[in-house]
Amino acid sequence: MARITTLAGMKTYIQSCLGSPVIQVEVADAQYTRIIEDTIQIFQKYHTGEGNFLDCIAFTVTAGVSAYSTSALDLASALDFDLTVGTNGINTVFSSEHQLLYNDWTLQGNYPGGSVDGDAGMRLTGYEIAMQYLNDVRDTFNILYRTQYSDARQQLLIYPTPQTAGTGLLTVYRKETATNLYNDDLVKRLAVAEAKIQWGNNLNKYNMSLPSGGTINGADILSQGKEEKEKVMEDIVGESEPLPFYIQ
Repeated sequence: MARITTLAGMKTYIQSCLGSPVIQVEVADAQYTRIIEDTIQIFQKYHTGEGNFLDCIAFTVTAGVSAYSTSALDLASALDFDLTVGTNGINTVFSSEHQLLYNDWTLQGNYPGGSVDGDAGMRLTGYEIAMQYLNDVRDTFNILYRTQYSDARQQLLIYPTPQTAGTGLLTVYRKETATNLYNDDLVKRLAVAEAKIQWGNNLNKYNMSLPSGGTINGADILSQGKEEKEKVMEDIVGESEPLPFYIQ
């Protein structure tokens, strides 16, 4: 089957799975649209790795502002914010780190993990040791920011409130676009299950007779849809990647 690239194509796929055009499916076009939109939202929320994915983006903050709109970013969650631009460092002249550490570490060669060897000055004994101490310096002298994201308000809170403007690295989970999810097997299964639930609800008050003399029972379709949805939700959660563990 050709790849599904549009909302209309997704509707056609669901109708085909329900038996159309052999069977008249009692689901309105507007209901198909809502079913597909709800399916995408559920998948984006519960399937980490496919429905949403880990990303790092450059994020600019303004002095004195702690709340930022994220409507253009389509985030699922925000994990960490590392504001580095505009902060002090050992290589920044007259900074506190520079004044405290430059003479001892650079001129005298007493950098942790290094040693003095004649006129050679400081010699690092290991890259990992050097990186660990640089991280320790950052954690000691730089401000560590925390984030709180509200999907309902599409708003990111950064605290403590930045006192200077700057650009930092924001670690987030971003929602995958609907178009890229139409062909996912789990999304298809969930959409069909949701459509059966809607169809069953539409028919629940009466039995629909077929030209062959049989009937379509709304309660049976509703029950089948609920069972299929329960199973596919288990698969969605089960196949989701574990979230990273952050300590700040």
